[in-house]
Amino acid sequence: GRCAAAAPPAPPAGGRLVALMRDKGLVAAWAVSLTVLFGFVTFHSGAQLLDLGVDRETLRLVGLPPLLLTLVAAPLSARVGAPVTAMLGIVLEATAFVPAVAGGPAATMLASVLVAAGVALAVPGLISTVAMRSTPSDRGLAIAIYGFVLFVGASLAPPVAAGLAGAGAVIWVVPAVGLIASAVLMAAVFRRAPRIEPGQP
Repeated sequence: GRCAAAAPPAPPAGGRLVALMRDKGLVAAWAVSLTVLFGFVTFHSGAQLLDLGVDRETLRLVGLPPLLLTLVAAPLSARVGAPVTAMLGIVLEATAFVPAVAGGPAATMLASVLVAAGVALAVPGLISTVAMRSTPSDRGLAIAIYGFVLFVGASLAPPVAAGLAGAGAVIWVVPAVGLIASAVLMAAVFRRAPRIEPGQP
């Protein structure tokens, strides 16, 4: 019988990465993902280091209900686009540091709600952005890089928060500036990049 034709060999990972990095929108999404969990973890680490009058368990509990916004992220992305959904989440997370600067239990709990709500929109928005801007063959690599950068940001947060704790409210400035810069970056890049509809490779 005739032998089935062998599948063409997959291109090396290095070549695939170079190809992915030609997409400015994809690179922007990776860069922005560094700030999302960085802001979240910095907030919680900073709240404990500064002793703002709310125990850790309460702060986490008030941040649980806003995580349900992840269920809204998919239909919102279909309506306005995944990059816009991610930007909305990032801006919402950045605003959390305004009440955090005020200090006090009530302001800190409000900040926890806003931080969680922002992450609930930003994370799925960025995942959808990365998935839609990569081809099926490279999607796994693109999402893996996204996950790596996301958790690098989370890992950097505790030492940064500890280093800034002695400066008081400055601890909130670093993540807020990073998040605002991320929103500006996404707005600048995706305004020029063609919109990719859900389901398009």
